[in-house]
Amino acid sequence: MTVVTEDDPLGGFPIDGIPEGAAAVDQIDGAAARRIARIAAGLLQAPAACVSRIARGRTRILGGHLQMEGLDPSLVVKANRRVAIALARSRSASALVLDLGAAGSLLAASARGEHAWPLAIVSVYDPTGSDFTAEQKSRIEDAAALLSSEIRLHETRSLARRREARKALIVREMEHRLKNSLSTVQALVSLSLRGEGTISAMRDRLIERIGAMSKTQSLLLSDALESADLADIIASEAAHYVGAERFVWSGPAVRAGAADAAAVGMVLHELSTNAAKHGALAPGREGRVEIGWTVYAGPPTGRRVSLEWRESTGPSKIAAPVSSGFGTTLLDMLVSGQLHGTIERDWAPGGLIVRTDFALADASPSAD
Repeated sequence: MTVVTEDDPLGGFPIDGIPEGAAAVDQIDGAAARRIARIAAGLLQAPAACVSRIARGRTRILGGHLQMEGLDPSLVVKANRRVAIALARSRSASALVLDLGAAGSLLAASARGEHAWPLAIVSVYDPTGSDFTAEQKSRIEDAAALLSSEIRLHETRSLARRREARKALIVREMEHRLKNSLSTVQALVSLSLRGEGTISAMRDRLIERIGAMSKTQSLLLSDALESADLADIIASEAAHYVGAERFVWSGPAVRAGAADAAAVGMVLHELSTNAAKHGALAPGREGRVEIGWTVYAGPPTGRRVSLEWRESTGPSKIAAPVSSGFGTTLLDMLVSGQLHGTIERDWAPGGLIVRTDFALADASPSAD
């Protein structure tokens, strides 16, 4: 008995329309492939049988069974490649016969995974070139079904491993985010206690700011625990103000990771709160807020955002505050400390203009 495990000596053949080979096929070991080839040869009483993989437009022998003296293994390998190409192109579940002329004939059927693509084949060789019967074709299809079951078993195991890895990643992310959130809340409490006003007023401001942080966390949770788009963070904050025309924004798509998104969300909340109390969005004013941003390459993360917050207060002029309050301190802490950025305020006659420049760690939408 000779076992065939060599690569196709012709170097494979590119086949249009065949997807990337399923990883499950590569997990089938040589012993399993030889066992299925031996079963196929026994079912059809054939002198040779092969199990082959179809991946990336190429074919490769995974294992084989030969019990015919003097048979050149390369003949089976070459014939097997030809029938694999024909089966893959036809995407047929039926057995296929390849006439090799004086060299005999080959009978093959394809094995499929979860998505019904032909991923592997089982083939048997007959040196006499006699026609294969309907019963023989049915038997080779049975052998291919056995190989399909093997492939789907590995697919199921692979899917389970990916789900476990994803679950572990989510747990680690939640642990990391909880620690960050607790640190932020601790800083908010510490700064609030140093602010001016009554205990009741400080309590109300603290609850409001923690609520803003919670709102951004909810946005992140709805986006698979990984990142949020800057425009979505702005839209979430703007939704609290009546009149969509009072909040306008524009800029390129840019995503912020969990920690950065929380910081940016709190910056926007502080600016919105100030505008609602003293600026363009205050009661009795018909002002508006325009937000624009650009993205460029820069240290320390490779991505930086230049964002401008511009309030239009109409004929009302807003004077600069005499002293810096808690909101100003919090903004400076978030932008310079957490986002590695700078912030400038311009109390222009037409309304407050705030220019910030900050870094964002690389982030992308979630994908399974």
